[in-house]
Amino acid sequence: MSFSSSNVWLSSLITLMCAIACLGSCGSGADEPPLMMLHQSYEKIQNVVATADCTSPRGPYISEVHASIDGYTYFLQTFDDGQFAAVVSANDRGFVLDTLEQLRDTLPPEMQEMIRSHAFHLIHTRPGDMYGAITYDTLTNYRNAIHERYVAQDVFGRQIQFFKLPTDSVLAGMRLFNPVSTAELIEVNFRAWTASEYGPMASLVEIVQNATDTFTFQYRDILINQPDRVRQIGID
Repeated sequence: MSFSSSNVWLSSLITLMCAIACLGSCGSGADEPPLMMLHQSYEKIQNVVATADCTSPRGPYISEVHASIDGYTYFLQTFDDGQFAAVVSANDRGFVLDTLEQLRDTLPPEMQEMIRSHAFHLIHTRPGDMYGAITYDTLTNYRNAIHERYVAQDVFGRQIQFFKLPTDSVLAGMRLFNPVSTAELIEVNFRAWTASEYGPMASLVEIVQNATDTFTFQYRDILINQPDRVRQIGID
């Protein structure tokens, strides 16, 4: 074999080896499920105080949620004829509050989960911290478009589904079972967004309960990482 023939043979061998290596690495990567890639600045969010003007089948009300990534949640809904207030600690202790914000009735775990499920901004920015491990499921039709579907579990082991357009860095919506009435499926749609230094934040949230009742949350204030604005109610 001549020197030039040896070079051709060696070049062909190297090309073949590179092709085999590429097939192995590229093939294994193609089999890996996609990760839920959200806006990179969402990881900086530690707490959110959000106030919304709401509509419901029973009339308008105002919703106010103070939520921290450790699970602490202060919850206030104000109606024309009164209010409902509650608090859930980071250690999973929950109480109904009276009008003076004194602790009253103890909240069962189902009610605690219902209250935490209203922290929509922490849910759509830090879903893994709110619900634990999230895994890719499949591509599916959601709101008349093909979305990536991811799944997780709530604290009771019931499935939660998240939907995201493959090209977006925000969630389009989610589906979960009502923690209080487990036969009811709740769909949460993030309909509009407002810019923030931490990335897009949902400014209009639509909740469809059991495919019959629709609630809307139009946010007037969204305060991020302002711990002095989080209303603290002493429990522990």
